[in-house]
Parts: sequence; structure tokens; C-alpha cells
Amino acid sequence: MAAYATIADATALYGTDYVTVAFDRDGDGSIDTTAAELMLEVVSAEMDSFFVGRVEPLPISPVPLDLKMRCIDLAIYRMCPDAARLTEEKTKRFDAAQAWLKMVAKGEIKLTHDSAAVTGANLAQRARVVTAATADGSQGDDTRWFSRKRLKSVL
Repeated sequence: MAAYATIADATALYGTDYVTVAFDRDGDGSIDTTAAELMLEVVSAEMDSFFVGRVEPLPISPVPLDLKMRCIDLAIYRMCPDAARLTEEKTKRFDAAQAWLKMVAKGEIKLTHDSAAVTGANLAQRARVVTAATADGSQGDDTRWFSRKRLKSVL
């Protein structure tokens, strides 16, 4: 199985130093590529278990950017073997990724993707999140959730 993210994706998202600290198992100052790639595959397979019955076909291709980020966050958390490398930020990102996956599994968030041929500008395609309100069109004429009109009604 191919992973939803790569080491190159992780370094592009968080930078070489951040990723090297997380993916350096033997403490030699370099990324342990084999272990990191395996962890990204393991995390991707785990993510698929949340998507079964919600997104077809699996594995998701092309991979939405949101999905890549969560795959990286889960893998980085799991690759940090001790408290010295496992920061509060990594823990928060892991918890947020887990919460997002649980919402997908419950159907609170519907992860969709376009399975059509992807070329050019569509290579960085993002997942579309559908909530109950937007799925049935009850969002109303004002399609922006955080418009001045809506915020005034809340405040």
C-alpha cells in the first residue's frame, strides 16, 4: 500500500529540522527513511479504517492536502520515542488528527474527492468537507458561515 504522505511532504510542511528530530530513531542526526516510510504506510492504513463506507474507492487518490497533513501529524507523533522529542505541539496535532478521523467515521465530516483524471492545477486538490447543514442546502442564501450578518445574530 502507498502512504498518503511522504517524507518529502513532511519536510515541505514542517521543515527539515522538525521532521529530522521526529524521524531520527538512532540519534545520528538523519532521518531513518525505512522506519519513517513504514510508519507513514501504517498510519495510512489506519486512516483507511476510518474511511470505510464513507469514501470510495480506497485508498484515496489523488490525496487531498488535509489528508496528507493528518497522516504526517500521526506519523510524527508515533515516531517520537521519548518525552524529549514529543513536544506539546506534536501531541496537540496528533489529538486534532485523531478527532478529525473520528468525525469522519461518525459521518460528521464527509471527506470527498474527485476521482477524475487530475492534471495541472488540480494536482493540489483538497478534500471537500460537507456538514449536515451544507449537505441539505439549509445554509441559506448567505453561504458564508462567518459573515457579518451571522456573527451579529450570534453576538
